Order: sequence, then structure tokens, then C-alpha cells
Amino acid sequence: MLMKKSAILILFFILLHMILIVSCSNDNNDDTTGPSDTSALRIGALFTFDEDGPVHGRSMLAALETAEADINNYFIDNKSTTTIEFYTKDTEGSIQNLIDGFYELLEQGITVFFVPLTSFELDILMDQVKGSDVVFISPTSTSTSLTLDDNLIRLLPDDSVQASTTAEALTADGVTKLVTLYRSDLWGSVLAEDLASNFTANGGAIEASILYSALVPVINLENGIAQAAEAVTQALETTDASKIAVHIACFEEGLYFLEEASKYPDLAKVRWYSADGFAKNAALLADSEAGTFAATVNLTASIFGEPVSDDYSSLQQKIAEKTGTTPYSPATLLYDAAWIAAKAAAETDMTDTASYKAKVLETAESHEGLFGKAKMNENGDRVNGSFDFWTVTGSGDNYSWEKTKIIEIE
Repeated sequence: MLMKKSAILILFFILLHMILIVSCSNDNNDDTTGPSDTSALRIGALFTFDEDGPVHGRSMLAALETAEADINNYFIDNKSTTTIEFYTKDTEGSIQNLIDGFYELLEQGITVFFVPLTSFELDILMDQVKGSDVVFISPTSTSTSLTLDDNLIRLLPDDSVQASTTAEALTADGVTKLVTLYRSDLWGSVLAEDLASNFTANGGAIEASILYSALVPVINLENGIAQAAEAVTQALETTDASKIAVHIACFEEGLYFLEEASKYPDLAKVRWYSADGFAKNAALLADSEAGTFAATVNLTASIFGEPVSDDYSSLQQKIAEKTGTTPYSPATLLYDAAWIAAKAAAETDMTDTASYKAKVLETAESHEGLFGKAKMNENGDRVNGSFDFWTVTGSGDNYSWEKTKIIEIE
């Protein structure tokens, strides 16, 4: 019995020695299968997954999924031990879900967040989380009121730029009198104010400024359009229709305002304009009444300019395959933002938010993304690029958005 136990022990030590030799041998060999010890960098994302509305949630989600796969392949190709993971939370359009989702991810140690939100939602979120050491990165918020030196980075220009380019377009189109109709939220009201300031500086006149409820837009629908019609009718008494326009700062509710506007003959005599909250809205094209009116008044809406390249078209196709909808600049900007955030995270401690924000801004200016290198100002907002102007064209229930003007910004 003792002999058998001794033999077993001897065999055990021989096997252990062989394992150690093999282990040491493997450590000295080149790893041809790629790194196995990875360090995942985690970034949160808060937005509604609903495609309807200004955020286009399904496209946003698809953009993040595509970016995550592409970025991780990039890390593998470069023999990096880093991986990136995006943690998304569906806010379902609820402010409470937005706040709850933020704290849930924060408790998991996430300190960097993509926030494809409206400026109204983002303003509430930032006010609620004051004191939290985090960085927000937005591809959608543009309100000038959020142009502050804080931990918010926006990869598109604020509305002072959209307002100035829109005023430039109005002047170029010969408009001298303008009626503004706008949402009562942070985005609509500040954009209307910025537009009025720029338009009057160019020599134009504001005939009427009409505010409607952002919470329940239909409450002010009939009254708002009636006021706009009255202002246009008065302007027509002294001014040619070609020199008068209506600008509506709206989200998807703009469709119903256009339907109501079609009841007033004078409103069909002048040109209509809008902004990025309504630009390229697909539902408008499918609505016979609103679409007909939009085409009649040459409705033209501005939006941050999209690049023209094979890479951009390829990304649009990838996202469209997942969603059934061709995306445009809000979602594709998020794709660029994901790359910038991931590259910065690979080089900087994400929990040191001051250092991380500085690295994101530095990376934005050097990363050759779909939209090119981003020139950022001291407030963390992009200041270069262009604005595209899209006009509704067509007839007989066959309508489309056509790019009719590009204004470069520096």
C-alpha cells in the first residue's frame, strides 16, 4: 500500500513539472490568436428607442451597435487589449425614466454618457445630477442656453449658428418680413429668439412671434395658425408674397400645423421654413394634406450638414438594414461620437472627468471621422461644418426632401 501511494505522489509531481514547463514555454511564444486579457471600457447611453420624434431612437441604437462592433474590430486589429461596451437605457420619452436610468448606470461605475436628447430633456438631466462627476456627449442638443463651460460636449454647433445660417438663407431668398411660430421649450424659444436677432440684424422685420405649448402642442394648434394667418394677411397688404415667410420651430407636431395651415389661402402664398427638429421628417411625406401644403409653400428646413462619401453611404446602409429607415446626421453623428469617446477612453482614465473631457476635445479635433475633424470651442461645442437646407418637392402624393442649399460654417 505504501509503495502505491509513493508511486502516485511521484507521478503527481512529474505531471506538475510538465505543466509548468509547458506554461513557461507558452509565455515565451508570440500570441497569434489575439489578446485574451481584455479591459472593457464602459459608456452609457440615455435616449428613447422610439424612431418617431427628433431623436430617431432606433437609428441611434443601430448606430451605437454598429460603432461598438467597428471599434472593437479596430482595437483587435491594433493588438489592443481594450474593448468598448455601450450600455443603453430606453427612457421611453419619460423624464423620470431618464433620471432613473442615469443613476442606475452611475451606480454601476459608468461616468461617461451619450445623451441623444432634446435640449429640454438634457437641461433637466444636467440640473438633476449637479455634483455628479460625469461627462455628457451629445449629437443632438443645440440650444444656445446650454452653451456653457461645463462637462457637456456637443459634436454639432449650437443654435446661434443654425439661426445665423437660416437668416442668411432667408435674406438670400429675398425674404424681408418673417412670422415665427415656435415651441415653448428650451430649444424652440431660444432658437426663435436667435433667429429673430440675426434676421433683424440683416435688415429684416419680424411681423409676429407666436408661441405654442411644447407639452401639448395641439392645444394651441388652431389659435397659433390663425394668428400666423392674420399676420401674413396684414403683411400682404404692403409687401409682395415672395418677400414674406413663416418659420416654424417644431418637432413632429409640425405635420399637424401644416394640415391646419392648408385651410388658410394666404398662408399658401408665402414660403415656409423650419429647423433641424423637423427637417427630413418622413411622416410628412406620407401625409397627403400636409405634404401637398409643404410642397406648395416650398417648405425648407435646415439641419447640420451631412458628408458625401462612400463611407457615409455605407454606414447609412448598415443602419437602414437594421431599422428599415435611412438615417441622417443625428444618428450618424452619434457613430462619430462613439469613436471619439472610445479613442479618448483608451488613452485616459475615464473616472478623471476633467482629464477625460480634455482628451475627448483633443481627439475630436484629430479624429478623421465621417464628418471630418471637429473644431471645438472653449465651451465644448463644435464650430465647423455646414448646414444643409432641404425642401419638400413633388406632387400627387409623391413627395420627397431635396437638398437645395448648403451654407458652410467655420
